[in-house]
Amino acid sequence: MSPTLVIVGVALYTVVMFAIGFWGFRKSRPSMEDFFLGGRTLGLFVVLCAVWSTLFSAYSYIGLPGAYYRTGISFFGIAGNILLNALCMYLLGSRMWALGKRHGYINMTDLFAERYGSNLVCAIAMIISIGSLLPYIGLQVKGAGLTLQGVTRDVISFNIGLLYITIVVLFYVMLGGFRSVVWTDVIQAIIMLIGMVGAMFIIADKVGGGLGGVIQKAAVLDPKLVSFPGPAGIWTPSMVLTTCMVVGLGGFAWPQISQRMYATKSMRTVKMLAFIFPLAALFVNLPPIFIGLAGKLQYPDLKNADLVFPMMLNDLLPPAFGIIIVLAILAAIMSTVSGQILSLTSIIVRDLYVRFFNPEAATQARITKLSRFALLLVVAGALAFVFWGPTTLVGLLIEASGPIMLQVLIVLIGALYWRRATKEGAIVSMIASEAFLVMLWLKMVKMPIGGIHNGVWAMILGVVLFFVVSLITKPVDEKTLDKFFSTFRKN
Repeated sequence: MSPTLVIVGVALYTVVMFAIGFWGFRKSRPSMEDFFLGGRTLGLFVVLCAVWSTLFSAYSYIGLPGAYYRTGISFFGIAGNILLNALCMYLLGSRMWALGKRHGYINMTDLFAERYGSNLVCAIAMIISIGSLLPYIGLQVKGAGLTLQGVTRDVISFNIGLLYITIVVLFYVMLGGFRSVVWTDVIQAIIMLIGMVGAMFIIADKVGGGLGGVIQKAAVLDPKLVSFPGPAGIWTPSMVLTTCMVVGLGGFAWPQISQRMYATKSMRTVKMLAFIFPLAALFVNLPPIFIGLAGKLQYPDLKNADLVFPMMLNDLLPPAFGIIIVLAILAAIMSTVSGQILSLTSIIVRDLYVRFFNPEAATQARITKLSRFALLLVVAGALAFVFWGPTTLVGLLIEASGPIMLQVLIVLIGALYWRRATKEGAIVSMIASEAFLVMLWLKMVKMPIGGIHNGVWAMILGVVLFFVVSLITKPVDEKTLDKFFSTFRKN
């Protein structure tokens, strides 16, 4: 693939992103609700594209094919997490929408502050969210730099590629806020879909003579590639189930996903999203199976499995389609990063600056200018993590962000469904479960039963402490509880 072709394609793509950014700027109003939620007007198609493209980041193109290369079809077991994502959308997202519509919430943490009557609960959840996502954002933009460096054969250096993509994303997010983010998500989702599905058919045809041929040849190469628990024996039923819980439940608690529940135009839209999303997610979860297995047939002895798709991009795909794949990878990165930095900015502005330093700022027009400045701080913080973290994208998704945010989901469920949940229970639960999670990662504690994800062990501790501490501490006042739970009766 010609570096010139890549550069021209990326330049044209940038023009489209900038055009959407300017459009979002012209449509925007100087308010916090408009900048962070687009005025709560998202329809089903737009919110589906926004959630779909934001949730499925570069790991879909690099991490997932690499995972199937290493562990075979057994890795598909954790695709069950999308059903848990959908369940959270239906049961939690619908209630979040109702509360946001009535009380003006724009993220999960400001809901915590009012439901539990505690700024400390809000602050702890805020710190956890920032600590969970900043490294993930950094790794995404690092992936963009490596992608441009690789496909242009060093014509674009790693640093230039990284900074270029970061500046493009920052520009259109700063211009139009949430409105620019979700409409670029729509374009990016379409590019991602064409790229992933098209690559699957082209690669499978060239390597195995079709999708069925890839499976048959993989079974001949190593029967464990097409059976559970896979070549390495990792994906036992218990590990599949608990990893689904971590990725599916923890994934919903990510600020950039849960915040989109507030932005939809109706509760009916949220509930319809819950039914349609699993079907749409299959278009991301199925192609990497065939791409990864085809890669195993084509390059049986790769030391770094995450290179399998980039190598096939150069060796097997025609140049004209190769540029679509490059843009699809960049789209996956940019859609995720834009959603993450905007969500973290909303947390910093609403729950740090407004709540703790200047409560009157929430109603001031200059809050939009402050939000744009906060975006710069978030991006700067993310870039500090560019060279940190696990070596594979799947490793970061499963071993860091998901388990960390899973512990926050406990507090969200309690806030929405359990009147007896208290601030003390929430505080103890989050601190203890996150601390225990770190101890498990550092192997300071060893659990008696193997094959269960560390995030689930931490969640179990968090649930027990949340329940017990809430029962032995003073309940939240009835006025606050009625404010929340009467909202659900009206919807």
